[in-house]
Amino acid sequence: MSSIIVVGHKNPDNDAISAAVGYAYLKNELARRAGEEAVFEPVRLGPLPPETEWIMGERGIEQPRLIESVPEGAKVILVDHNERSQAANGIDEAEVIEIIDHHRIGDVSTANPIRFMNMPVGSSATIVALQFMENAVEIPRSIAAVLLSAIMTDTVILKSPTAT
Repeated sequence: MSSIIVVGHKNPDNDAISAAVGYAYLKNELARRAGEEAVFEPVRLGPLPPETEWIMGERGIEQPRLIESVPEGAKVILVDHNERSQAANGIDEAEVIEIIDHHRIGDVSTANPIRFMNMPVGSSATIVALQFMENAVEIPRSIAAVLLSAIMTDTVILKSPTAT
């Protein structure tokens, strides 16, 4: 069974971690529906922000595993970033298979074509929520709460100019 890492940026904020958790859940559901053996694991590159720790605890969601680098040859999905300077150590020796982001387009390059979703919205969690809807996957209340918390923090409670 193949394992695919879903990871946000270094010094993670609520959006980086919450988008990884939500997108990994969605990808696991889609793999299950398709009868695929893949497992998508959300991981993090730093400590949990207090709001992320609180909402995950409130909703009974396991904290993503802390990693220092991605293993050589690992399949990786990047969320909330697409710049090598923000990516996990070892990213150049890994295989980036998808990117989900709402920031400017950076300098991550891949050997093969990939799914790259970049939208001018308030958070990467917004894109993840849209993907649940597009794929007709019901968002569990616990995942919805985590994604909503990321949307609220990344848009400064919907007051940021990036709020959509």
